[in-house]
Amino acid sequence: MEDSIKPLVEELHELVRHGKLKEAKKFYWKNIHSLVEKRFIDSVNKKIESKKLPQYDWLIIPAGLEESYYVLLINALKPKKIYFLCTEIFRNEFLENIIKKTNLKREQYIVNVINYKGMDLAEVYGKIKEKAHLFNGKVAVDLTRGKRIISAGAAIMASFFGFDIIYIDEDWEVDIKRGVPGSEDLILVRNPFHIFGDLEKNYARIMFNQYNFNSSKVLLQELCKKVKDPREYEVLTLISETYDYWNAFNYNAASKKIQEALRKIDQFDLTIERETLKGNEEALIILSKINTVQKIDELLKDDNLILHLLIDLYTNALRRRESRRLDDAIVRLYRLLELISQYRLASYDIITSEPNYKNHPELKEKYKEITKQLYNQERELPFEIGIKDGHILLFLLEDEIWKNKTLEDMKKFLGPIRLRDNSIIAHGIETINDKAFKKIEEMSEEFLKITCKLLSKNLQELIQQHKFIKL
Repeated sequence: MEDSIKPLVEELHELVRHGKLKEAKKFYWKNIHSLVEKRFIDSVNKKIESKKLPQYDWLIIPAGLEESYYVLLINALKPKKIYFLCTEIFRNEFLENIIKKTNLKREQYIVNVINYKGMDLAEVYGKIKEKAHLFNGKVAVDLTRGKRIISAGAAIMASFFGFDIIYIDEDWEVDIKRGVPGSEDLILVRNPFHIFGDLEKNYARIMFNQYNFNSSKVLLQELCKKVKDPREYEVLTLISETYDYWNAFNYNAASKKIQEALRKIDQFDLTIERETLKGNEEALIILSKINTVQKIDELLKDDNLILHLLIDLYTNALRRRESRRLDDAIVRLYRLLELISQYRLASYDIITSEPNYKNHPELKEKYKEITKQLYNQERELPFEIGIKDGHILLFLLEDEIWKNKTLEDMKKFLGPIRLRDNSIIAHGIETINDKAFKKIEEMSEEFLKITCKLLSKNLQELIQQHKFIKL
């Protein structure tokens, strides 16, 4: 980085450190970008003149939420045409500024918007392949700052079609997780097939750790074909398949895959988190018993199976929350709370689908009284018991789950449940937020702790058995 720009960069990074991100962005464009761009263009021109870098007809940009890198690339490379594969946020908030700063004409670029939520690599690959007939001449694919899945799909496509892969490398300020303006350098990867194993491994790891196991499986299978020693990738493919099945509650298939993975770990003498995977196997063997259960009544009699199902719903919900899929996550916690009520009521010979209250004649008047207090109207005992009624009945029965709790505690319980009922995934139009999720998560954890205590089990040990490894 040149001395003339250093004080400006330091001032920029200080703004970021103090959380003044809007001011930092304005400062960059006003004081720094023109200096960075001149240096970057000069560097790229020298590479073109020395034949270290070709001139490109097409530049494919799998876009992230960024402007400056793309402005640098377009103004330096001056491609004839550009293909943006981007999210709606990029198109609405960043694209116009890039077009203005690069003086692109409308006929020079194509924009293809893709829905980032829930996408997989195959979809990204397909989107680019649809336009493949347009990419005549020399083509470069930029992987500088794109969304991970979009970039992964673009990298696979570039490797397949033999396009060049480029990216902007730069020095990095670790504490603020920002690049250092003025240190940018355009890197060209001429032979993607020769180096794609490294890229593929990295993207596979990213997809795996983001719980996108279908995409990680595809990448790992490709690695098995390319590397000299595929043993590690064979095992990781099996683990990806295990977790993909497990996330979808297909316990039988998951159990078979993890047993195969463990056999290969021993056979190949690998060090892949064997103890954690062994715990996973033990949990899946128990969970697989659900496939032999014909009726819910049978399930509710198996304490060990019920407990593992509850833990599985809980850990599944936490993974989905981590992936910002709150609606999916809360559905799983809702089912957890309902299953706990079904399980505990069964110990009083009350089956939620066809309840018989003959052994508990006191419930009739108690239920009328409490519903008047909760809903301002007396209600008869339900013919079919849902999550709210299930826990109300447990409260009236003074079950261990609700022991020493008050009517106010019951009202606090019903509040978050109503939030879920009013959500788009249930009967309303509201969206679930972090606050609502947190309330239901805390209730779920509390009831899980009580259930574990009743069965003399350790909650954290059980959660560990259901924990997915990270790569």
